[in-house]
Amino acid sequence: DEQDSAERMAIEELQQVIASLDQAASCVQTLPLSWQCVRETLQGELAHSGTRQALFSGGINFCGMVPHRVIPARVVCMLGLNDGAFPRQEQNRNFNILRSHPRIGDRNIRDDDRLLFLQSLMAAQDVFYLSYTGQDVHTGELQAPSPLLGEWLDFLHQHFFPAHDREEFERQMICRQPMHPFSPQLFQPDQPHPRIFSFAQEWQAADAGTHRPRIPAPPFVDDSRALPPEDKVIELDRLQRFFDHPARFFLQHVLQIDLQPDENPCKDSEPLTLDGLGEWTLRDQLLRSAQRRGMDKIDDRPDALWQARALLPPPPLDLDTFRGQACQINAALSLWRDWEKDTDTPGFTDIDLSIGGYRLRGRLDALWPDGMRLLRAGTMRMHYRLRAWIAYLAYRASEGAGKLWLAGVAKSGLQLYRGEVSQAQAIELLRELLDLYQQGQQQALPFLPDLAERYLLAAAKHDEDRALDAIHFELLNPFKEDERRDPYFNCLLHGEHPLGTSAATSRFCALAAQICAAPLAALELQKLTEA
Repeated sequence: DEQDSAERMAIEELQQVIASLDQAASCVQTLPLSWQCVRETLQGELAHSGTRQALFSGGINFCGMVPHRVIPARVVCMLGLNDGAFPRQEQNRNFNILRSHPRIGDRNIRDDDRLLFLQSLMAAQDVFYLSYTGQDVHTGELQAPSPLLGEWLDFLHQHFFPAHDREEFERQMICRQPMHPFSPQLFQPDQPHPRIFSFAQEWQAADAGTHRPRIPAPPFVDDSRALPPEDKVIELDRLQRFFDHPARFFLQHVLQIDLQPDENPCKDSEPLTLDGLGEWTLRDQLLRSAQRRGMDKIDDRPDALWQARALLPPPPLDLDTFRGQACQINAALSLWRDWEKDTDTPGFTDIDLSIGGYRLRGRLDALWPDGMRLLRAGTMRMHYRLRAWIAYLAYRASEGAGKLWLAGVAKSGLQLYRGEVSQAQAIELLRELLDLYQQGQQQALPFLPDLAERYLLAAAKHDEDRALDAIHFELLNPFKEDERRDPYFNCLLHGEHPLGTSAATSRFCALAAQICAAPLAALELQKLTEA
């Protein structure tokens, strides 16, 4: 904006900083400037105070540390006098020619800062105020002041307060302010130090709150219910998304509350290894590319195209990563080619079912002559099995014939699940899920598929109460934050027993059995020789 004087001045300052490179280049004549020299020059110019500062224009002036030739002022305040920050450190780079052949009179930054300190002291008429951060803001550890400030205090103690011991001298000269604006010291009526006070009375309520007995916070989501939805038409993909995470579905679609940012922050650093999501993304792209191109095997070395897709670490670290993921996908491709012997292209069908007063609509794909088959480039966790299970129930309820086949790629090898239910069982199970969907539109359901599977597997080995205690141990363990990190599910957790004191009365245990017991019993993990 050309009319903005502040922006215009900032652009002029940047132009002057860039112009300093011409002066640096003229010093070395025809030699090219190294990157270290360019960086050092720009950092030094940007660190300098601006040339246009409103000095001595009346009132209170804020400025950088600039020579002012002992122009008097009633009060002079110097802030940030921490050890290592003032005086500034001399950066003796190997390309600095002055450091190779020092002479008397060469500029020294530390001596310049000591002169600025002396000039500021001489300019102060009534008050000379010095400040530094005495404690670390994160750990609370004591921090040393600037050596200049320490020398100045030693000088005052020796020449002006010789009769006082060090403790009494520091009590008179140094005021240690509290680190927090709600500190009780700021609001004590009998505070002995006159400079420890606060004008911000709104923080006094926070100070009073620290002395009251603590009470547990009320739950974010209580037992109240929303009005039941009037529309009885349910889309299949909406039903699947609901059982992915019922609490998130309720907060986002019913209460219109979104607890997660829309955009994920981009990482500035290039990863040297792939995390779990990065490995799945690479396997998924490899599987889709091989299926689309009709490949029977993927080469274990990435070509130039794969290296340019930004899915791999930089070379040569990409070789082992690509080889490991390609090996897992090749095992899945072998199974896929066996499936393709029955048909060239999987089919799809549209459904429109009336079950228990509800109308379920949607499209089913991945249909083969002997049922429904799905292949995923990642571990077939309960989260994904439940999605496929709901689609299979809709397929069987619409008079579809055949079994459900689920294959997943895990680090331990290829997973293969197979199961089958009758049409009557499919209709009954689907009706129960539709009833739970209706309840989930009125109240957040404490259910997560993977957490429910862990509970049911533990209950099968032990009793249900011990299994619930094991789930509570996971949720309250600070070193294991899979579900605790979820902001939507965390809204339902409060107290020492967030999911209930006993399995008989726990809503979570009832939902886990009602939703996940059927797919756990029906879908059996197969050996590859049986498949």
